[in-house]
Amino acid sequence: PYVQGNSNVIGSATTCSVAFPSNVIAGNTLVIFGLTYNSPTVSDTLGNTYTAFSTGGGFYCLNCLGGTDTVTLTFGASQSWATIVVFEFTKYNAGGGLDQNAYSTGTSTTPLSASVTTTVSKELILAYAMGGNDATQGTGYTLLDNSTGDAVEYKLQPTAGAVTAGFVQSANAAWYVIIATFKPF
Repeated sequence: PYVQGNSNVIGSATTCSVAFPSNVIAGNTLVIFGLTYNSPTVSDTLGNTYTAFSTGGGFYCLNCLGGTDTVTLTFGASQSWATIVVFEFTKYNAGGGLDQNAYSTGTSTTPLSASVTTTVSKELILAYAMGGNDATQGTGYTLLDNSTGDAVEYKLQPTAGAVTAGFVQSANAAWYVIIATFKPF
């Protein structure tokens, strides 16, 4: 179901943008993680509508418009840093949508999400770990991006039930993990 993704980190600014490497396909799902110390809003050059999930800066757009697309986070005040990661997925659009989401925080070398319980089989499990310590994916997950020092991973859950997402980072440090599950159409 994964199509493409990209990321960007900025220093002091009121916006942070990143372009998808290729045209997005109309009807797909876009998922954005925009982590900063300030709650951002999200927009893109295609005029897609995004729904926020998690207090940590997660957004998604079901049944997106297609074409060349750049996504922008806008902050209420200038940020000393911000990270944006964008992803495109197939088969998780208007017929499905967001099922569960949660976040957790801690300090360790093994960030772990809160547990959520999916409601249908074959859900997309997507997780973001912010800690800036060269995080990598946990057992059973595929790494999508860790170019910013943070990490994003995913897997398809074969049957409905409880699930967590774990990561490994190179140093013992504070972390923040968002987990989101999406129903297939």
